[in-house]
Amino acid sequence: MGMSKPLTILIVGAGITGLAAALRLVEKGFLVTVLEASPVIGGLASSVLWDDVPIEKYYHFICREDLDLIKFIDELGLSDKLTWREAGTSSFINGKIYPFNTPIDLLRFDPIPLSQRLRFGLHVASSQFRKSWLGLDKIAAKPWLIQRVGQSAYEAIWDPLLRIKFGEFHEQISAAWIWHRIHRVARSRKKPLGVNSYGFLEQGCYTLMEKMLGKLSSSEEFSLVTNKKVSKILVEEKKAKGVILEQGETIMADAVVSTCAIPSFLNLFEPNWRQYNIST
Repeated sequence: MGMSKPLTILIVGAGITGLAAALRLVEKGFLVTVLEASPVIGGLASSVLWDDVPIEKYYHFICREDLDLIKFIDELGLSDKLTWREAGTSSFINGKIYPFNTPIDLLRFDPIPLSQRLRFGLHVASSQFRKSWLGLDKIAAKPWLIQRVGQSAYEAIWDPLLRIKFGEFHEQISAAWIWHRIHRVARSRKKPLGVNSYGFLEQGCYTLMEKMLGKLSSSEEFSLVTNKKVSKILVEEKKAKGVILEQGETIMADAVVSTCAIPSFLNLFEPNWRQYNIST
């Protein structure tokens, strides 16, 4: 920061992470350009307009343990747009709808044996109080879950959810991801026998994205480029120095920050990308 000219930084992806990173960097005086492949911002948190009303493409909620996100929403002056409500869920199995909210609901969930219902509850409780994912990141979720909740419980509850969310990759998901999902949701319950309470932003993530974009657009240090897909990250002397767009254009910078999914990120390098020890 002692340099006479601010560093230039490229950010790949205009989702929540990309714009939040841009906001922090612009606040510190960096020159930031965000590159987005689609015509709109948001990524997985993007919205579509229905009669000028924004509707999220995907369903999102905020857990009570998402303290950094809650603090960030407050920092942006959006706390009055955040509402906390009890939210019920159900499971549809064999033509019947089963409430799936409280320990009592779990005990009544007869598609699986009673012993596995009890194991499922104990697993949720242990995940709730576990503090770290360490030790779970190299374990596949499927065998980990089957070992703890049982085969029937896995097939009735977890298998459909994982297949819908991850498709053909559902058996490659890490146990760390599942643990964190259970941990966040389980700690959103005010009372041991109560229903989970979640936070919802008015108009969803659209409110958050527009607020960040509004703050960034008022700064001369920020620029947003949409409809420009990055095809390669340029690396020189083990440092990211710029990007090549799919259209063939090269953009140089002092640093590159990627916020895209890890498989997509790895594809932005040469086949021998493992030789790089890259710090962005």
